[in-house]
Amino acid sequence: YIPSIKEKLGIDEGQLGFAILFLGLGTFIMLILSPTLIKKIGVGKSAALSIYLLGFSFLLPFLAENNNQLCLALLMVGFTSGFTDIAINTLV
Repeated sequence: YIPSIKEKLGIDEGQLGFAILFLGLGTFIMLILSPTLIKKIGVGKSAALSIYLLGFSFLLPFLAENNNQLCLALLMVGFTSGFTDIAINTLV
């Protein structure tokens, strides 16, 4: 879906690469913060919540209207991806 978003926003490869950096940044941040959230919410609820949030967050890049919104959307995808990763691994 990345080429269609790139074309829709009219951004070049450099701007797209910068936006994708936010995906990794969000994942990295949540790898650090997830254990604290899981302890507060509980393992089962964290796993369920993270799956729902991950599904929703994948829609956000398609709703972006400019490069800044795309960066924020990919940051949210990274947050939810990292949270889901830790929550599911903790559950198992």
